[in-house]
Amino acid sequence: MPYEILLSGQLITTRLYGLVTPKELLDSAVEMAKIEAEQPVTLNRLTDLLGVEASDFDTEAIHQLAAVRSEAVLRNPVKSAIVAPKPAHYGFSRMFQTLNENPLITVEVFHDLRSALAWLESDS
Repeated sequence: MPYEILLSGQLITTRLYGLVTPKELLDSAVEMAKIEAEQPVTLNRLTDLLGVEASDFDTEAIHQLAAVRSEAVLRNPVKSAIVAPKPAHYGFSRMFQTLNENPLITVEVFHDLRSALAWLESDS
């Protein structure tokens, strides 16, 4: 399984690494939804693609991921930061951001972890 999901304070972090397939990307979203459902409030999240060496994502996979997240039942508004330093992953992350239809999720995409964490910690 080329991902791990960590709960830390007021943040859920999904770290993807190695070779990530579309199925594994979707599996991580489904697991995230299960963890969210167990929490008393819905936490902000960070998706870290820094360790992804390769992926065979395609537009269909990103559409499916967006559909899963759009259907998520959240208790409150959340911020979702995606760290995507590689051009292809940044592009797919921006596609996901555009396809996000869940009014309770605000998605932003970053090239580096520091900027993502600063945004998550800000009041904006």
